[in-house]
Amino acid sequence: MKILQICKKMPLPPKDGEAVAVLSLAKAYKSLGCKIDLLSFNTSKHFSDPSEINNDEHPYENIDTVNLNTDINYLGALFNLLGSSSYNIERFTSKEMKKKLQHILLHTSYDVVQLESLYMAPYAEHIKPISNAFIIMRSHNLEFKIWEDMANNQSNVLLRWYYNLAARRLKKYEQDVKNSFDLLLAISEIDQKEYQKLSYSIPSMAIPIGIELKQYPKNFYEEKPMIKLAYIGSLDWRPNIEAVEWFFKEVWPTIYKNYENIEFHLAGRNPVDVIKNLEHPGLYFHGEIESAIDFISNQDIIIVPLLSGSGVRVKVLESMALGKLVISSSKGFEGINIQNNVNAMVANDTEEFIATINKALESKKTIRQVGEAARLFIENNYNPETQARQILKLISEHNKPIEI
Repeated sequence: MKILQICKKMPLPPKDGEAVAVLSLAKAYKSLGCKIDLLSFNTSKHFSDPSEINNDEHPYENIDTVNLNTDINYLGALFNLLGSSSYNIERFTSKEMKKKLQHILLHTSYDVVQLESLYMAPYAEHIKPISNAFIIMRSHNLEFKIWEDMANNQSNVLLRWYYNLAARRLKKYEQDVKNSFDLLLAISEIDQKEYQKLSYSIPSMAIPIGIELKQYPKNFYEEKPMIKLAYIGSLDWRPNIEAVEWFFKEVWPTIYKNYENIEFHLAGRNPVDVIKNLEHPGLYFHGEIESAIDFISNQDIIIVPLLSGSGVRVKVLESMALGKLVISSSKGFEGINIQNNVNAMVANDTEEFIATINKALESKKTIRQVGEAARLFIENNYNPETQARQILKLISEHNKPIEI
């Protein structure tokens, strides 16, 4: 089977959760005998130099890119307010991408075209007139839910109004394109049910992010004088910015005051100024790091204080795969069926975060025990090849039988 994967940003190298998710499934497809091509925007925000891509480390036979400036155009955003379309979607609408896609489809026959995220949905209408490919929309997040959550957590009246506007327009767009695809892949059962509420009647399946365990060596806690807490995530994504600001305002000062042997290590790409300028005792800011796996492996407890967002947090799964204790809000664990105090620990407000972190720091064997259970949980539930087989089976059920 031949598959074209279309992405809103380059998944090479895999520097964030979405890239890990995209590559994991592509590699699984290839392992099952599929041939995969990639068409992706190469954005100004997440630019990837094609000359630096290691061809031995990715599953693609052909890679095509379209450069795109995703910097916010404030004049364009202002004019957008006068209309009714989603500015978030408009930013990824490109004549060059349309032309490149049409050229590829006219010269290559594909069995499947997989659109990675809602932001690639505008290109579905350009596929059907010239290709018989089965069209999959893979949703990494329910985009409108992210903006709804941010609006609910926003005290600034103007920003709350704008976030709600963005949420309404994204929700309307998600409803408008519901018949543009042949199959919907939701990142979790929670998201799948939300799509059903939006009247999606096309075949759908909840396919979580696959974790290639050979890339995640076990690294369980060993008792030592200094305990390292950490957070890692894209530090230009609003829910992550909100989470980090909240944690260092509400939680860290109390924790640090009570313990002399703790550090907090903060890492992530494209940090905004409010994050770079954080100053707290015991905080070490790393910025963008070369290897997320190496960074997480060197920590003891991973903190995920998300207040808003949708989909599944890849860094949570990666941390659990490495055998780390993850302390997160319910929002951070959304779509991941963890057992509280067994393979992870849940905290949802200031008092709970303080109490849960204290519990781990006071009983160090908990750090290792929960980390070991976390690794086992990933081993049993996140095999990418199993997920790819499920997708191919569903395609065959709703399309002509295909050979792989």
